[in-house]
Parts: sequence; C-alpha cells; structure tokens
Amino acid sequence: MPSIGKSSPDGIEPVSIRFFPLEVLKEQNKWAEMKERQRQWFPIDHAIDMIEDEDFRIVLKAFMEIKQTKKLDAA
Repeated sequence: MPSIGKSSPDGIEPVSIRFFPLEVLKEQNKWAEMKERQRQWFPIDHAIDMIEDEDFRIVLKAFMEIKQTKKLDAA
C-alpha cells in the first residue's frame, strides 16, 4: 500500500493511503472544505500526465483500465 507524507505537530509522518475509484454524477456548489481546497476536474489521461508521483500514476492507470473494461462490458 502506498504512503504519503502528512504534516503533523511533530513534522512529516508517513501515512498509508487507499484509493477508491468513484464516478461523479453530481457536483455541489458548496462543500465543507471549499475555503481550504480548490476543486479542479481533469480527464483521467490528463491527470496521469500531470502527476509527478509514479505510485499515484500507477493507481490512476489502473482506474482507467477498470473504466475501459466496464465500457467494453456494457457494449
């Protein structure tokens, strides 16, 4: 399982992370962290090109394959 560095009072600590593919069907105009985070949407292939961390790119590529497989199953 990949890990990232998370800020804490003691400095940066490694934290294990899990990824879950989600399909967004509706977007809210207001959300809990809207003053702290900027929301941007990208096609998954563009997001893969933008991410510097190879572990994250691998995860997005796997999600892209899942999405493509589901499209084939639906046909």
